[in-house]
Amino acid sequence: MIVERDARRRHPLKIAINWPPCIDRLKRRVQIVTEEFPEQYREGLRLFNDEEFFECHEVLEELWSETVGADRKFLQGLIQAAVALFHFGNENFGGAKKLYLSAHKNLDLFGDEFMGIQLSLFLLDFRQCFQELLDNTEAYPTTVGIRDELVPKIRYVSEGQRS
Repeated sequence: MIVERDARRRHPLKIAINWPPCIDRLKRRVQIVTEEFPEQYREGLRLFNDEEFFECHEVLEELWSETVGADRKFLQGLIQAAVALFHFGNENFGGAKKLYLSAHKNLDLFGDEFMGIQLSLFLLDFRQCFQELLDNTEAYPTTVGIRDELVPKIRYVSEGQRS
């Protein structure tokens, strides 16, 4: 910790903490999403990562209804991903599989990174989460279930890697 005097400030002592580089990278990642995108989008991502998939869908759907262009298709894919996970968690396997396929198709259009998230990594994790269901050939599977440790999280793009 470094303590410096700053005569211009009302409180003359200024404390500067030398954070490890990983903390700076994390702060930059969060800053990208917090400063460049609408509040509803940020809230939707937070809800997704908190595994509040129905609420995520509600928040993002409101934003989606006001959005045009490529961002609209991207948001549709995120909404479909959230609803697919919601259905999977509630053992609605038919709905989960259908929405997984739609979400993957829509999100796959946007490359490795889009709107501040690491999309290619998300899609890999998303597929891994659904792989057992995708491989199952039963009309009404009884041995399949969502595994908590495989539920995907949205990871943010660092500032220097934005697309």
